[in-house]
Amino acid sequence: MLYFVGVILFAIALFGLLLVRKNILLFLLNIELMFLSINILLINQASIFDDEFIQLLCLLLLCVAAVESAIGLALFVLFFRFHEMINVNILSKLKS
Repeated sequence: MLYFVGVILFAIALFGLLLVRKNILLFLLNIELMFLSINILLINQASIFDDEFIQLLCLLLLCVAAVESAIGLALFVLFFRFHEMINVNILSKLKS
């Protein structure tokens, strides 16, 4: 049952990544949803095989997801302060 939930959440996040490319906040939320769906699949795998290494891997993945979320939101706040919009197309102007 949890396999289906994890796969459906991953598919929703992947569809969201492909659909929304201009909004940074939704892009970060879809990546976070992908991390959490992978974590659900790994927790299910760990409970089936009673594997402690996979449980530690899940904990590491949660830490990586939290750090990615914090750094992404900090960059989002800085980008919004300077440009007062969330459009990703402005990023191409930042190269020069």
